[in-house]
Amino acid sequence: MSKATKLWRSLLSMAGTAILLVFAAGPALAEPDPTGAPVTTFTITLGDEKGASNDVITCEGRAYKPNYSGSAVVATGALTSCSRQPQTCRTETDLMRYYPGPGTFEVLAAGSVNYGCPPPSRSSTATFRHCQPSDVNWSYMSRTWVTISDGRSQKTGYADSSLLNVRCA
Repeated sequence: MSKATKLWRSLLSMAGTAILLVFAAGPALAEPDPTGAPVTTFTITLGDEKGASNDVITCEGRAYKPNYSGSAVVATGALTSCSRQPQTCRTETDLMRYYPGPGTFEVLAAGSVNYGCPPPSRSSTATFRHCQPSDVNWSYMSRTWVTISDGRSQKTGYADSSLLNVRCA
């Protein structure tokens, strides 16, 4: 992940205190995607301090379980729906790998940024193309970042997918 992306995310997380931000109580598993992989969803709610219904925008983002094919591991995520059209949207998905030594996930591949708002679903994909043969069974997950703005303020949220455990062949 570039320094600019890290700085951008840091600035977004500090933006605006007068905005109502509600996340569902932890990520919830939604209906599986068409490929049968589990999907993790999250909700961002952007509105005024009073929560007036005509000023509130609620959007849903999804992180799909990574896919392994040949020597590539692919992470996908999406901004799938909003209660009404935000002024701007930003979706990015990172592929993360678990490192047991330090016990942390680290970004292995950053996906392209999609600036579109739904409908339709606005997705982002990150691909790691150099999965080398190994005796190690690695754990991968997708992390999908979504930012929405109504022109006055913005909020960012993310979801982590379920794990893909794979030995590269």
